[in-house]
Amino acid sequence: MQVASDLFVGGIPPDVRLSALTLSTAKYEPPFRGLLANLKLGERPPALLGSQGLRGAAADPLCAPARNPCANGGLCTVLAPGEVGCDCSHTGFGGKFCSEEEHPMEVGSLLFSEGGAGRGGAGDVHQPTKGKEEFVATFKGNEFFCYDLSHNPIQSSTDEITLAFRTLQRNGLMLHTGKSADYVNLSLKSGAVWLVINLGSGAFEALVEPVNGKFNDNAWHDVRVTRNLRQVTISVDGILTTTGYTQEDYTMLGSDDFFYIGGSPNTADLPG
Repeated sequence: MQVASDLFVGGIPPDVRLSALTLSTAKYEPPFRGLLANLKLGERPPALLGSQGLRGAAADPLCAPARNPCANGGLCTVLAPGEVGCDCSHTGFGGKFCSEEEHPMEVGSLLFSEGGAGRGGAGDVHQPTKGKEEFVATFKGNEFFCYDLSHNPIQSSTDEITLAFRTLQRNGLMLHTGKSADYVNLSLKSGAVWLVINLGSGAFEALVEPVNGKFNDNAWHDVRVTRNLRQVTISVDGILTTTGYTQEDYTMLGSDDFFYIGGSPNTADLPG
C-alpha cells in the first residue's frame, strides 16, 4: 500500500478540506475518546506533525524520536511533567530504559525418579537428555511448569532428583512438590543451592555454596539429590556434597498435590 497523505489519529481537524480525504465522510465521524498506545506505521513510529488537546507521550517532546530515552523498542510514556518511563514488557530487555538484558533461569535435563514402596518403579517427571542444550526450559520470572500428581501420587522410600541449571538470579524456586509437613523444595538462595526435605516428622535442610563466587554465574551447574529412607545426599557439579538425615523415624515421601518446576502461583506460601 502506498499512501502520500497525512495520517490522522483520534480525529480530523476542522480545517482539513473534504477534497484532501479519500473518504470524505470520515470528517463527520465523532472523535475517538480513550487511550491509544504502541502506534506503528511501517517499520518505524510516525513523525508527529501536530496535536490538539493531548496529554501523553505523543504530545510531549521528551518522547519525540530525537529525545526518546527508551532503547530496544521500549514504549516511552509521560509519567509526570518532565519525567518519562519506558514500558519494556515486549522487548526482552529490562531496566529503567529497556537497556538491560533480562537474565532468565534455565533448567535442563530434569529427572525425578522414585523407588521403594509406591508405584513400583521409576516415575520420570521429565526424561533426561544427552546434553543440557538439547532440552532447556527458560523461566523469566513469571513462568513455571506444574504437574498434577493427584492421579498418580508419589509414595516412596527412595528418591533421586537430577537437573542442570544456569542463571544470573540470586534467588529462585527450581522445584517443589508436597504440602504441609511432607514435601521437597529445591531452590537458589543468595546464589547458593538450598534443599529442604520433610517426610512429616522434621525437615532436613542443606545449603550448598561454592568455594569461590556463587552459582548464579550464568554457567551450567549439575544438581543431584538422592534419598534412601532418612538419609539425604545433595551434590552440585559432582564435587560439593552434603549428607544428612531427616528427623525422627518417618521414611516415606508422599505427595498427591502438584509438582512445580521453575516457580509456582504463590511461591511465598509454599512450605520450605
